[in-house]
Amino acid sequence: MILSTATRAQETSADSPTWEVGATVGRLLPSLVAGVDEVMSLGGVHLGYNLAPMVYSQAHFLTGNGEGQKWRSLGLSLRMDQPLDAFLVSVYAGAQSTISSGPTTSENNELGAFVGGGLMAGAGGPTWIKLDMNFGFGPGTTLFISMALLLRL
Repeated sequence: MILSTATRAQETSADSPTWEVGATVGRLLPSLVAGVDEVMSLGGVHLGYNLAPMVYSQAHFLTGNGEGQKWRSLGLSLRMDQPLDAFLVSVYAGAQSTISSGPTTSENNELGAFVGGGLMAGAGGPTWIKLDMNFGFGPGTTLFISMALLLRL
């Protein structure tokens, strides 16, 4: 079993694409974020670069507004993947800069961190679907549940 997993990981890592680019949509659940106390939808872009077998650097830009709230986030992270049958299981951690405001607060720019995990599945050719959940720390605490459509090139 261990040998089988190691062999599968080597096969997948040999085929690790150099770049990932895609679009992300999801729901942000904020807690203790000044002026942002309603669940809101976010959308954005994702860019990944392969650093080593099954290891990626990632960048994201997320934006959204609603209920008088605004959210803009730019983040960088390091992700590690592990094959699981036809899927890739991912874990990642990183830092982000967030600009948020609410109906009763002015813009607030804070640095923070996040950790997360997800599952990726091939949808045909270079197209993959990625489901993620991450926890953010700063501003306040957040939970972001998302889905992305990626091109792995």
